[in-house]
Amino acid sequence: MWVAAGALALGIIAIAFLRHASLNVPHDPLASAALARQLLTAPRAAGEIRVLGLGSSLLWAATPPGQFDQQYKQRGLHWMRLIKTDVGLGALGPSLTEIEHAPPDILVIEKNLFFLDPGRTRNDEVTIEIKGTLKAGLAKLVPGVLPPQPVQQQEALPMAAQHYALPCAPQPAPLSPLQRAQYFRGSQLAYAQAQIDPALVAGLLRLARRGVRIMILDIPRHADLEQSTASVKEHWFARLRQALPPGPALSYHTAPSHRQTDLYCDGAHLSAAGSRLFGRWWLDELATSMKDAP
Repeated sequence: MWVAAGALALGIIAIAFLRHASLNVPHDPLASAALARQLLTAPRAAGEIRVLGLGSSLLWAATPPGQFDQQYKQRGLHWMRLIKTDVGLGALGPSLTEIEHAPPDILVIEKNLFFLDPGRTRNDEVTIEIKGTLKAGLAKLVPGVLPPQPVQQQEALPMAAQHYALPCAPQPAPLSPLQRAQYFRGSQLAYAQAQIDPALVAGLLRLARRGVRIMILDIPRHADLEQSTASVKEHWFARLRQALPPGPALSYHTAPSHRQTDLYCDGAHLSAAGSRLFGRWWLDELATSMKDAP
């Protein structure tokens, strides 16, 4: 009886574990690199200035498809983006190689990518192996117990994300104390990192020496959240500027932060209304930088 009860408990845990895992779809670095190659090696129109943005979900929310339809009032501007979730360069890392092979005129790096990505540990590998074993066993023992795979293949999901807006409803009420505390802790940990991603810094310096205009973009969260971490963020940016000094080929750009709750979905990601405000500001920044592009 105890054996049967233990087996049942383990089965329930395994099912819950795998259901959670099935919703956690990873990004594929090779697919991201392939899309970067496709974007950057496409034939150029006469007078076209290519602008490629790399960023996290903050850039995803701020630049929904169609937002820059008016970009063509800026003659020759061609905006493209590659996005991923969470901080760190992560799956966008191999895209840097493609960017160095066929660089855009202007490369935009959202500041969240400079945080170190811890990468996959051996514990992660063991977890993946366990997931595979459990999934195979449960699928045979109890057909239909696991949810179906998403319509997109795992490696295709981040590619599809390039072409649709981040699902995001406006924040209906002010942030709760718990939300504020969570953002504060997360920001403190990120800005306290001792090192800024050295591979990304080295790649950007190489590109700048080749004449690529580098724009480092900060998309701030709600003004109250920004105020709570202003000091530690200022120190982090000071270290970033030491690693990547501003100059003719490299500039820093901080978007406006707002106090209106409905301009954000969760205090961090811009809502549709917030992204429209960002878009107008960003087009002006790009237009200015285009004048200095080679």
